[in-house]
Amino acid sequence: MTTLGVFFGGRSSEHRVSIDTANALIPILATLDDEVVWIYVCQDGRLLVCNSATADTYLDSDTPVDRLTTLPEYHLALSHGVMRLAPTSPEGAQLTIDVVLPVFHGSVGEDGSIQGLCQFFDIPCAGPTVLGAALSLDKAASKAIVRGHAIAVPDYRLIDINTIDPDQLQLPFDGPYVVKPRTQGSSIGVGFVRDRSELPTAIAQARPFGTECLIEQYIPAIEVHCYVLKTSTTMMTSRIAGKVPNSEIYSHETKLQAASSLRRLIDTDFSPATIDRIQHQARTVFNLLDGRGLARVDFFLRNNGELLFNELNSIPGLRRTPASGSYNSWANHGIGFRDVVAELIRP
Repeated sequence: MTTLGVFFGGRSSEHRVSIDTANALIPILATLDDEVVWIYVCQDGRLLVCNSATADTYLDSDTPVDRLTTLPEYHLALSHGVMRLAPTSPEGAQLTIDVVLPVFHGSVGEDGSIQGLCQFFDIPCAGPTVLGAALSLDKAASKAIVRGHAIAVPDYRLIDINTIDPDQLQLPFDGPYVVKPRTQGSSIGVGFVRDRSELPTAIAQARPFGTECLIEQYIPAIEVHCYVLKTSTTMMTSRIAGKVPNSEIYSHETKLQAASSLRRLIDTDFSPATIDRIQHQARTVFNLLDGRGLARVDFFLRNNGELLFNELNSIPGLRRTPASGSYNSWANHGIGFRDVVAELIRP
């Protein structure tokens, strides 16, 4: 029997998002034949561990961090082809991990770092490659590569927050603007700017999440996405979906609101030609950014039919609800999300 190590939590600002994703995977992984070890990475870097029998008790809660911090601590031991977890308490048993499934979100985890660690020690790791993870989190690098292959992206400028004077900033495009940290997900630190006078505030809002940010031209459009699954044996694109937020941008606050706050779109809301175009562009972008595993590719679709690449999420977030993202996206292949996860963890 294979032992799967699910790493979640982490030291980024998206710590809680990662916990939600791990929580959503509990009932899915319980239907598979693998033994699962849940490895919670505290924000101070400690590793706390539980098994599938107790994972629900700790993760499926309104206050999971309070519960998770009571778990026993383990130390990570690595050698070529071997990953072990050694308990710091004499009562615990040593655990061996055969396959790593990282579900971190944001910097320090979704940036290729854990993938690089596994690659260095030849430990199987499900999900993105080192390069694919790093590129997907870096909005400037991913947009530059995609635009260089004649795929439209919103106009943008990358700035150094520490050296730029917002009052002297020259932008080659008109507003409104969207300000985004260069390496951040879940719309954290993203601000909508109606006119130039609001730029300093939006740039300052992005500063806690890195020294660089993107200033993008705001695109009035609906947001559409398509999932791509690629392993050593298969490559599939999901049904497409979209959302119309109740504000100018799909902000972090909007994502935390109830589903009723959004108008959600499904593939029947789009023409067959539009569906084909989005799926084709998703596959193209996925391959350009060294995609592997399960990713969500996000686009803007304008009223005139123009499609612009927004970002690729190499570890899509999940919530334990039937309305969440990838759960209902694979009917076009006659499979459920359980089958997608089973394929994902066999890299």
